[in-house]
Amino acid sequence: MARSPTFAAAAASKGLGPVVAAVLLAACGGSPPSTPAASAASQATTASPSTSANRISVTLSDTDCTLDGESELSAGPVEIKMHNATDGQFDLDIWRLDDGHSFDELAEHIDEEMRRISSGEPPLGHPPFAELVAESTAETGMDGELDAELMIGTYGFACIYFPSAGELGAIRSAGPREVS
Repeated sequence: MARSPTFAAAAASKGLGPVVAAVLLAACGGSPPSTPAASAASQATTASPSTSANRISVTLSDTDCTLDGESELSAGPVEIKMHNATDGQFDLDIWRLDDGHSFDELAEHIDEEMRRISSGEPPLGHPPFAELVAESTAETGMDGELDAELMIGTYGFACIYFPSAGELGAIRSAGPREVS
């Protein structure tokens, strides 16, 4: 399973060393946040624009990550509007949970990941019970869009906040969203 550049950048920003950061970034195939190339690549790898009524918005504020829109979506293209209400970069990861796993498990994993990074412990990395299906970035002071193709299942969202280049502010969870 591929690793998100956001988790690698988060580990690098907490002083886990250049070797660990390089290994994580190489495993991701990504680059650190706040580079135009990373944002463009993220947008370019998403599905084509949606003509579906499946629309949700994700807002990252200084204290929370919230979802607006339908709680149940139809399988297929989904248009996601990202609203960055922070003074930093907003990275969004969309996770499809494996059968038999709950959104609460994802939220606990994200909370533990943030705790570990904040205390200088090795990060957990991606949850072994979920698949990263889409990711995007909204730069400082800007909103973003993400068009994704979602299959039947339960989804959770990870909102990653970088107050400045390479400095992790927070990782927050939002969800769940059911797709049928």
